[in-house]
Amino acid sequence: MTEPPARTDPEAEPAADWRTDLAASLVSMGLGAWLFWQTFSFNVTASERVGGGIDAAGYPRLLAGLTVLLGIALAGRALWKWRRARPGPGGDAAGQGGGRVRAALSFAVLLLYTLLLEPLGFLVATPLAVGALLRIVGGRGALHAAAAAIAFTAAIFVFFRYGVNIVLPEGLLRGISP
Repeated sequence: MTEPPARTDPEAEPAADWRTDLAASLVSMGLGAWLFWQTFSFNVTASERVGGGIDAAGYPRLLAGLTVLLGIALAGRALWKWRRARPGPGGDAAGQGGGRVRAALSFAVLLLYTLLLEPLGFLVATPLAVGALLRIVGGRGALHAAAAAIAFTAAIFVFFRYGVNIVLPEGLLRGISP
């Protein structure tokens, strides 16, 4: 007797994985809503307006809105997986632990990034956080993650610094960064 061939379908995920996506979506939507609410506590004056007439709270509000949209997209993905889920003989909880660990590690990296962004600065903290997230979520090699993190950081820095004239936190590179 021969064994059936291994499944290589990327869409074939554990049935219970929809719960992880739903939890992540609720956290993302809640965090985005909280961040948006916090922007109203900013002391924004006319002198703090930046590119395009958007005040200093405009970009954080944009990022908060994108975070909520990400949560909505994850909720849609969870709903899609839930509808496709077919519990097997052993229930539908098999293989869920790895996703939870990755989600917890990703959350820890993002929390640490938030705490270290000001003291380390954007150009130091961002490639470290992006590289770590790529390793956690993507499972790519360290060299690939480092190159992608540096390219991403450089692109975002150039956009904010020269495109919309917003100075990002300098941290350790205060006085040295462009």
